[in-house]
Parts: sequence; C-alpha cells; structure tokens
Amino acid sequence: MEAYKPKSILITGAAGFIASHVANRLIRNYPEYKIVVLDKLDYCSNLKNLSPSRSSPNLKFVKGDIASADLLHYLLITESIDTIMHFAAQTHVDNSFGNSFEFTKNNIYGTHVLLEACKVSGQIRRFIHVSTDEVYGETDENAVVGNHEASQLLPTNPYSATKAGAEMLVMAYGRSYGLPVITTRGNNVYGPNQFPEKLIPKFILLAMRGQPLPIHGDGSNVRSYLYCEDVAEAFEVILHRGEIGHVYNIGTKKERRVIDVAKDICKLFSLDSKTTIKFVDNRPFNDQRYFLDDQKLKILGWSERTTWEEGLRKTIDWYTNNPDWWGDVSGALLPHPRMLMMPGTERHSDGPDEIKSMLSPPNNVNNPNQMVTPFSKTSSLSAKTPSLKFLIYGKTGWIGGLLGKICEKQGISYEYGKGRLEDRSQLQLDIHNVKPTHVFNAAGVTGRPNVDWCESHKHETIRTNVVGTLTLADVCLENGLLLMNYATGCIFEYDANHLEGSGIGFKEEDSPNFTGSFYSKTKAMVEELLKEYDNVCTLRVRMPISSDLNNPRNFITKISRYSKVVNIPNSMTILDELLPISIEMAKRNCRGIWNFTNPGVVSHNEILEMYKAYIDPSFSWVNFTLEEQAKVIVAPRSNNELDASKLKREFPELLSIKESLIKYSPPERGRESNRRRRGKGKAIVGSRKNNQTHLHHQHPLLRPRPVEGLLSAHPHFFLAASASCEWSFKKVQDVVPVRSEATMGARYEAVMATSLESWMRELNDASRLAEDINSMISEKGSLPPSGPETQRHMSAIRRKITILGTRLDSLESILLKLPSKQPITEKELHKRQDMLSNLRSKAKQMASALNMSNFATREELLGQSKKSDEINRTTGLDNHGIVVLQRQIMKEQDEGLEQLEETVLSTKHIALAVNEELDLQTRLIDDLDEHVDVTDSRLQRVQKRLAILNNRTKGGCSCMCLLLSVVVIVMLAAVAWLLFTHL
Repeated sequence: MEAYKPKSILITGAAGFIASHVANRLIRNYPEYKIVVLDKLDYCSNLKNLSPSRSSPNLKFVKGDIASADLLHYLLITESIDTIMHFAAQTHVDNSFGNSFEFTKNNIYGTHVLLEACKVSGQIRRFIHVSTDEVYGETDENAVVGNHEASQLLPTNPYSATKAGAEMLVMAYGRSYGLPVITTRGNNVYGPNQFPEKLIPKFILLAMRGQPLPIHGDGSNVRSYLYCEDVAEAFEVILHRGEIGHVYNIGTKKERRVIDVAKDICKLFSLDSKTTIKFVDNRPFNDQRYFLDDQKLKILGWSERTTWEEGLRKTIDWYTNNPDWWGDVSGALLPHPRMLMMPGTERHSDGPDEIKSMLSPPNNVNNPNQMVTPFSKTSSLSAKTPSLKFLIYGKTGWIGGLLGKICEKQGISYEYGKGRLEDRSQLQLDIHNVKPTHVFNAAGVTGRPNVDWCESHKHETIRTNVVGTLTLADVCLENGLLLMNYATGCIFEYDANHLEGSGIGFKEEDSPNFTGSFYSKTKAMVEELLKEYDNVCTLRVRMPISSDLNNPRNFITKISRYSKVVNIPNSMTILDELLPISIEMAKRNCRGIWNFTNPGVVSHNEILEMYKAYIDPSFSWVNFTLEEQAKVIVAPRSNNELDASKLKREFPELLSIKESLIKYSPPERGRESNRRRRGKGKAIVGSRKNNQTHLHHQHPLLRPRPVEGLLSAHPHFFLAASASCEWSFKKVQDVVPVRSEATMGARYEAVMATSLESWMRELNDASRLAEDINSMISEKGSLPPSGPETQRHMSAIRRKITILGTRLDSLESILLKLPSKQPITEKELHKRQDMLSNLRSKAKQMASALNMSNFATREELLGQSKKSDEINRTTGLDNHGIVVLQRQIMKEQDEGLEQLEETVLSTKHIALAVNEELDLQTRLIDDLDEHVDVTDSRLQRVQKRLAILNNRTKGGCSCMCLLLSVVVIVMLAAVAWLLFTHL
C-alpha cells in the first residue's frame, strides 16, 4: 500500500506529554509538512514541551479549546488542514473519580465538536483518534493473549468510559459520513515532559525529595510501560501506513507490577524500598491488569526499541536536570491528587522568555513561524491585582449565579469553588489555589422540586446542609477567612409571642421554633452550631425574589401551577437589593446572625389579586387552611415575620418589602402604553383597603399588558414566593400542570411541529373555522342590506377570514419542516399538501365573496423568496477570502435579524393600536345603535301624534262642509222664495 503523505496536520493537545513528542518528531523529520498544534494550555500542558521545535518554520501554535466550533472551522479552512491527530483529552483517572463531568465535556463533547467540524469542511483525508487501553477494561490475570483490536469494550472508570464514548462517535462518523478515521489504543507511556500526577514522574520527584512513594492498594496491579519516543514513532508509522477504518493497539508484552516500578526507582536513587514505599488507600476501582495484543501494529513495521532500564534512566536524568519544569507541583505529588489540578484550569506560560515570546495575538496569522493565541478580553486587566477576591460555592444555584454577576459588575475578582462541601481536602485545595479574601457559601440542598424531597433523602440533606457547611466554616477558620453563609429564615413559625399580623417579628437572638420539615431541622441545627465559629456571618434568607421572571423559583412561575394556596403574610428577600448589601457586609467584616429580609410582610392574596387584576383576569385560585394543605404535602411549611431592624440600622437605606417591589420594577419602556390599557383594573383593586389600592396603583410593574408579551419579553415581574404554596408531587393529579420555563416563550409553530397528529388537529380546527365562516356568509342573506347589525356581522366574518389565513400560513410553514422533524412518507406529505391547498382555495373564495382584496398568502405579501447567490460569490476566492465572505454574510444576517426584530416589535405595537381602535369603533357603533333606537322611538311617537291630528283634521272638514251645505240650501231657498214672490 502506498504511504500516505499529509500536507497540513492539526495536532490537538500538542502541548501535552505524548502529543508534544509526536509533534516534535514530525516537525524534525518532515520539514515539508505544515504542523498546526492546538492546545488550551490546561494544567498538564506546557509550552516548554514544544521548545525543540520553537524555531522551525513549519510550526504554528494556536491556543484554543477543541470545544470551540468557530475556532475549529476557522483553523480547518485558513490552514487547509487535511489531517487530524486528536490527542487532546483529560487523562488522569484519579481526577475522573472527583470531576467526571469535566471528562465528559472534554473527551466526548470536544471530540464531537471536532468531528462535526471535519465533516462540514469536507477536506479531511485522515483523522487519527487517540484512545487508551483502558477502554477494554480489566484483563484476566492468567490471560496469555492480550486484548486485540476487535475485543469488546468494557470500561470500568469514568475516564475510560468517556474515551470509549468518544470512540463510538468516531466510528459513527466514519460509517455515517465517510470520515477517514483511524483509532489507536495505547499502553501507559512514560518519559520526559510528563506531568507528575502520573505514576513514574511522581515517584521520581518524590524520590528526589526524599519523600515516601505512595502505592495504591498492595501494589500488585500490573501495567505495561512504553517509552515516549517509541510511542511517537508508532504514531509516525500509523500516520503514513495505517489503513482507514482500522484500530491499532500500541503496546508491549513487557509488564510490571506497580510495586516493582517503585522498587526500580528506589534502586536507581539508592533508597531503601522497605522504608521508602508507603501503601495508601486504593482507588474506588483499580483494574488489576491491562494487556494488549500489538501484532497488528508490528505488521506495519513498528517495534519497541527502548528497554525499560534505558528508558527509566533517561527519564530520571531528565527530571534531575529539569526539577522546576512544572513549577510548584507539591499538590500533584499527594497520594490521591483528585481535584488538585482541576481539569479546565489554565496553565499560564511560566517558562523562559523565548517560550513566552511564542505567544502573541493573532495579528501575525500569516507568519508560519509564529505561535498564536486568541486574544482574551481580560488580558488587559491581568496586570491589576484587586484587593478583594471571593471564593463562591453554589455556582449552579440561583443565589450563587447572581453573586457572580454582581462581582463582575462591581469589578471584584472571584472564582467558583470546585470541591464538594463535605470533602475537607477539596475545600483546602480550593482555598490554596484561589487564595480568596472572603468565602461565600450559597450551596445547599433545598429539595427537588421542593422541601418534601428532603423528607426521603435525609442523608443527602445532612451531608450538604450540616456536614458540608460546618466543614467549610472550619476550613475557613483555619485559614483566617470570613465565611458569608446564606442560610434560611424558614426555621420559625408564628406563635403566641409573635402573632400573625401583629408586626412583631423574630429577632436574631430568638431560638428556632419550627422543625416541621427535615430541611428546616437541618438548617436550624447548623445555625446553632455555627454560633461557635466567630468567622461566620449567617444571613437568614426568606422566600427570595429577583427580577428574573424566567427563574422557576420566582412566584410568577410557581403561581401558575397551583389552584389552592394559604393566605398568610410572610417576610421576603428582594435579592436585587440585598445581595449587593451582602457583599458590602463582607467588606465591613460583619459577623454573627442577621435576618436578611426586607422589613415588612406581603400576603399571598395580595399578590394573587395583583396578578389577577393586572396580568390574567381569568386566573382563579382558592384559599385553604393549613389543615387542608397538610393533606397534600409531606412536610409542613414555615410562615413567619422576621425582624429586620438590625439590618436596617446597619443599612438605613434598606427599603421595606413593598417599597423595594416598586423600586426594582422593570425598565420604563412600555409603561406609557400600559397606562392607556389600565381599564377596569382600578375597580377590582379599589375594592381592597385604601393603602393596598394606593400601592397597586402606584406600582408601574402591575399595569396591564399582554400576558404573553410580559412572560416572554419582560422577565422582571416581582412577586413574592411563599413556601406555603409549594405542593407535593404526590398529589400531582390534583395540581395544575407544571409549565416549564421554555413554555412561556414557546412559539406556535414549534408546538405544532411536535407530531403529525398535532398538525392534523390544527388543520381540523382550521376546517371548522372555515365552515363557521361559510355559515356566517350564508346568514348574511337574512340580514338587512345595511345597518349596524349587518356591519358587525361583516366585520366578524372578515376577522375570522384573516385568522384563517394566518393559520393556513402557519400550517404550510410547519408542513415544510415536518419531514426533518418526524418521518413521513412522500405520499402522506402530498396528501396533506392537497388538503391544505383545498382549504386555502376555499378561504380565497370566501374572501372574494366579501371583496377582501387584502387577503393574501405570505408570498403575495412578502414577495417570492430570492435564491441565495452566496455560492456564486465564492468563485475565485481563496480560503482567506471565503472566511472574510462568511463573516460579511454573518454580519448581514445579524443586521437582517435586528431589522426583523424591530419590524416584529413595530407590528406588535401596530396590532395593539389596531385592537384599541377596533374596541373604540365597537363602542362607538354600540352608542350609535342606542341613539338610533332612541330616534326610532321618538319618530314613532311623532307618527302617532300626526295620525291623531290627521283624524282630528278630517272631522273638522266634514262639519264645515255640512255647514256650507246648509247655508247654500238656505240661500237657494231664499232666492226661490223671492222669485216666487215677484212672479
């Protein structure tokens, strides 16, 4: 088979032990190869490992993480990478027992990101993945034949499990996407440059210092050791002669027990092994033996060259000549250095000036002899040494996360603790590494999802809330550090001396009187014990409130889950005001117990009425008693008022609970429009007491706004969360279904696209709406040609047709995305398209019948989508030009998204205005109808009067005619009499 010839190789983790030897060998032997080495300079990496290649023109160093997809894409394109040698990984087994998640992040997730980048680039000709012999698991002690490349993978510790998982991804990308992958599995490696957490360099350095050599267990564990230069040669052979899709074991048949390794080192240092060797506790699980079959690699032409004695002597000579290569490694020399050198901890360049000069910002990217490192935003601040440095425990918790943000805002240096509270050695290590001026403890067990969890997990609760807190306090005392401990006020309940509503709260010196829940019991217990430590400041937090509406612990999130709550006033803590105060208390060296709440109380019904009046008029709830509540929860809840006068004296500017709610409301934007929509909210809240009415009216937060807009766009709603309204999940069927945080901001299409059935349901709803519209059009014939009733009927039809058009557009959009979300046959897809097309034609006919010229599809409104011409724009561009073009396109897309966001917001405002205008027009029409009715009534009365008058007029005419007739007759009679007389 013809040897493979790479052009540009990316070696990950190349400042580490094995990869640095491979990189130096390739740079030395193949000057025509371009070698790009990538390393994030973790604790076990050192730039000095690459010093032999410092002046080589074919070397480029990049400081970065394989978990950064953008960086990987950039490197693959700009450096024209065609070969990957993936060494980067966390490898120390002891560390994996203490921080296994970091191993998953680096070894599995990092490998996945790298594989995906290679797949997307489409230019990789060879991908060599470096694994370990530990993925095979333990080898039988009596086995004569070692594990071959097709043996089953049975990892036994977190480290080997993550390496096996990474192998599965590599294999999957090889089979699914045709990525040209090769996997190696190697025995233990030793030699110069190795970080002293590993067995051989640790024993050498300890022997140099005259200290005991610690051996896990009885030292009978068997391992195979290869010298680093032999391993580098093996990778050189695999790179050029290895076959795609194959696995290669890099091993040796020469095995040694751990105790024999220690004895050999003692012998070379002229030490008595009987007094120097010290047996210590074994690992949680320590494989007895790893044995490999390396015949397949030998067929390629590789063989071990360095004997054990020669390699060990070379290694000892190197460490003797370079005792300070790694700086202070006393922690790594401990028997169990777990969590000592924490994975993810960056190692800064501490070597000679010529090594430091190899690091520079990427402004000289085109210089192949230049080592580059991405510019850090904090690099300009590195020279500053702040007077304060906080060590914070509880990174993943609510309060702990907020503390970090406040420190960043105030420019205070801080780090999160990595050790577990109950592990004293880990806490000591954190303090040793961070060197803090203050320690903040925001860690603890509060229950999942509520304190009922603690009732069935008492050991875990004790371990963290009691043992962990006391251990941290004791370690801080030993180191002369002040501990700010965030405790709880849920250790009291109203009693005869502290009646509900009396305004008399529990003071700091009062003894806890509530032990109804195991959570409260542990908190009360540890608070009493912490009184013996004068270096602790205990802050009693009660039902914390923050401006982050997305946090599930905020009341606005909780209240949607419950249909019943008790109505009891409680003290509460506004975190936005009080957490900065806690930092100021640390600066003032405050100690002892403090009621850490805003003065005053807020009841449940007060808040629920605010919610109903201004947020969701349809919301309803029912109050129930503590006795009724006890039937649906496991542990009772604490309800009390804490006296915050001590905190108020120390900080006179501290606001009461209600004043703080008002002050720390959302930004001013949008309030003016909210004022116009207050509607009937005043009347509802006005039925309450005057002081409450005034409070609610002045609270700008509680002015009405669309519920969806509030929940998704304004996560700043301040409401108090009471432990009394927490429900146990044992009665989950009686509780309103829980909504997740994502539900609040979910979009219509995302929900519809979950399944085929949901799409059909939406289509059926749209069909029913079309039938409803058709019926309304038919009813139009029975109405008068004109008039208010006819106008209202036509307006309702038009609104429904518009809604139907919107639904059809959404259905069409979802149908296009449906094949990528759920399997669907082409026949079924066409069937659904036909159904949607028929319904849209029907909708257009109905719109035409009403002369709705503004009814149109998305394409008719927005125009036909234009085909992207980005592909044509890349013609004739080199790799650098493509990268520049990609950045330009991304910038244009960002600008387009910003414009789209502005358009959406403007549309929302226009829609709101249109809704208001429609409401106004409706009211005007109703008023006009009333006037028309009054006018009709008046006209009817006039008509009646005219009829009466007409009748009267007709009677008068008859009398007049009769009178005239009589007069005429009399006159005629007189004329006749005169004529008769004369004649």
